[in-house]
Amino acid sequence: MILRRLAWAIFMILGSWASWKDLRERRVGNGLILCGLLAGALIYLTLALGVGRTGFGAPEGFFAKASLHGLLGAVSAIALWRVRVWPAGDAKLFFIFCLLMALIDPRLRG
Repeated sequence: MILRRLAWAIFMILGSWASWKDLRERRVGNGLILCGLLAGALIYLTLALGVGRTGFGAPEGFFAKASLHGLLGAVSAIALWRVRVWPAGDAKLFFIFCLLMALIDPRLRG
């Protein structure tokens, strides 16, 4: 539960920061993407190392479902970038948000 709330807070902060930067500078920088990627990776690592401990373990089959969700998000982001619907920064941010959403609600079905 603590990690879900942390992922939600990171999602909201990252989204607000990206919106502000995009409105002000008309771009989403790689530094912002890297911060989101590292924060998400730390939460996934905490889940992986804490399996079996009270409050920090991942549900059964979580990593397989989260991987599928991330793969579908990456394919969608790349497709929307390739057909020039989104710029590259927005596509990368979408991928990070897909990874965070799997942490926020582990019952996602892709």
